[in-house]
Amino acid sequence: MKTSSQERIENLTSKGWWGSDTLHGLLAKAVDTSPNVIAVADQPNRQELMGVEPIRLDYVGLDKASDIVAQQLLNEGVKINDIVIVQLPNIAELVVTYYAASKIGAIISPVPIQFAHHELAAIGDILDSNLFITTSTFREYQLAAEALTLDVNVFSFGHNVPEGAKQLSISDNVDCSNLRKYQKLNDSQINDANNIITICWTSGTTGKPKGVPRSHNMWLATTHVEIEACDYQRGDNLLNPFPLVNMAAIGGFLFPSILTASSLFLHHPLDPKVYLQQLQEEKITFTIAPPPLLNQLAKSEDMWNQFD
Repeated sequence: MKTSSQERIENLTSKGWWGSDTLHGLLAKAVDTSPNVIAVADQPNRQELMGVEPIRLDYVGLDKASDIVAQQLLNEGVKINDIVIVQLPNIAELVVTYYAASKIGAIISPVPIQFAHHELAAIGDILDSNLFITTSTFREYQLAAEALTLDVNVFSFGHNVPEGAKQLSISDNVDCSNLRKYQKLNDSQINDANNIITICWTSGTTGKPKGVPRSHNMWLATTHVEIEACDYQRGDNLLNPFPLVNMAAIGGFLFPSILTASSLFLHHPLDPKVYLQQLQEEKITFTIAPPPLLNQLAKSEDMWNQFD
């Protein structure tokens, strides 16, 4: 799917603002240059949130995990230009899903975990999509069970996946030979940086969410500006405290991390003590502190004085 005219594509490409890189293509480069660098790491309190230990993947591991999920989706009939609604917290599986979708040319439409039946049904109608990726539980949220009320095909990470949902895993022993054949057969489409990779949602001040399609090139054009403005360096440790569903997180952390072969550390939900712990223990070099976090820290001098 493309939303840009050929004239616009040619104009921006000729100026050097758009190129040929895709999200999965950048992953392949990072695997070549930085195979053993941590690519993505969960928050240290994932066990409390989801009942499983935190996951850490280096770039080789991220590449393998996204191959596995891409093959699982292909096995279920997901293909180029299919729109997949994704409702996941900031966990490694969400990052893996972005790369998996890119590898098969599917479009990922990420939504906040707070969205319930009303919002999700409206988004599904707008997108005309019946594909939904989520996880079984996150704190008090029964995400997979809620998704099953939407009359969609539900794919779920996590343990105790409810009946009716199809299990997804980043570590299953999956033969990915069909993925390679599929990619070779559809090479020109999958590797077109002008194809839409995400449809994110924004409501602004007018209430109902509005879908915003963006191509690889649209994201990367702004990412280069982010990198320059924030002075990202190759191999940085980036701590992302924002839900990985919108501009602040995708444009500010996901794409910059892969362009600089940096390490992306995840945080969610907002927890000042865990945030400070991650800053120190993971030797974070760049993060963003949203105002609610700063307000909480300002009221908790004893807490932040425990850390360097």
